[in-house]
Amino acid sequence: MKYENELNKKVIANAQSSYFMPIVSIAFLFSWDTNINHPFVRWHVKTASFIHLLFLIVYLIFIQFAFMVHFSFLSYRLNYIFASMFFLFLFWALIFASEKAHKWEIFWIWDMIKISSWEKWFISWEKKENLNEEDKLTLILSSIPLIWIFIYGKNYKDSTIENISKFNIFVSFFISLIYVSGNKEVANIFFLFYIIFIVFSSIMIMAQWEMITINMRKIFHPFALYNFLKDIFSYLKTYFWKEKFKDFSSLRNEKEEKRKIEEEREINLLQDLKNFPFNEKLIYFPVFNLLLLGKLHTKKYFHIVNALWISLVILFSWLILWIENVYQLLLVFPLFYGIAFLETKENYKLAFFFDIWKIIINLFWKIKWMFRKAKEIKKKEENISLKVEK
Repeated sequence: MKYENELNKKVIANAQSSYFMPIVSIAFLFSWDTNINHPFVRWHVKTASFIHLLFLIVYLIFIQFAFMVHFSFLSYRLNYIFASMFFLFLFWALIFASEKAHKWEIFWIWDMIKISSWEKWFISWEKKENLNEEDKLTLILSSIPLIWIFIYGKNYKDSTIENISKFNIFVSFFISLIYVSGNKEVANIFFLFYIIFIVFSSIMIMAQWEMITINMRKIFHPFALYNFLKDIFSYLKTYFWKEKFKDFSSLRNEKEEKRKIEEEREINLLQDLKNFPFNEKLIYFPVFNLLLLGKLHTKKYFHIVNALWISLVILFSWLILWIENVYQLLLVFPLFYGIAFLETKENYKLAFFFDIWKIIINLFWKIKWMFRKAKEIKKKEENISLKVEK
């Protein structure tokens, strides 16, 4: 018994030392000594190596490549602030993992998440035993960059696909913003981690029927965020413009009902229009689609308007920043969303821009009405003038 206790102490000591000797501890994996090349030690060596790798990545992103160096808070550069925060967190992870080793316990990276209770509402593992091969392929494709937009377009009513879509739009847009801001190396690092996460998730789905779920239920989808902002404006309007005040919850329910009625009306109106005469994919062919304005009054009315705005923004970016500007890459998202909803949602509207379109159309008809009215008044005055002369 005494020998076993001594053996355990040596194994524990080796496991603990792996967290504070990042280079030397890797040699533990190739040792023939049973006290060193022990399953318990190997597990902690791998965990320690992963944490030290995160130290290196944080250093490369925020110190070497100086990500966010141009921003400051209270005269401190944001890159140093974030680097310090991540370093402190990772140092705490080393201490915590070492304590786990001291107690003869296995440490898993998710233990850090469990401590802060994030796992209950942010990350969870779901068992998907009732999935067929098509369902598994759908879940895998719904995580692949840009392809996930088309999968969401076909399955936008599915809560699981919508949840995955929210996570993907957040990560993809975040990486794209970093890229267009000039930090291409940092964007590539984040993209690499994104790919690793996708591959790991895909393997879990195919091999163990398990899926890592990033809970995004409390996060607004871009469409829902757009409606939420409009509702906030209406809410403030009832207060400042002395209209009948309504609590926010009631007002949102009322607006949501109106939106549903409006969508039904739009779908019914589209049914009375003729079919689009060409291949529907041509609608979202940038700049070229400006030639399709003559086909505006077809079942693809809303999509043609969406594509029109995308083309106008592209042309504006060319005018201001020239043809090769990287900022136009951000337009890939509305472009792919439009293509994804071509068949499944004929009344799909590009947020914000469609409201501007409605204002322009209303202004056009108002001006046309004013000219017609002025013409009628002028004609009436001419008739009165002729009668007086007679």
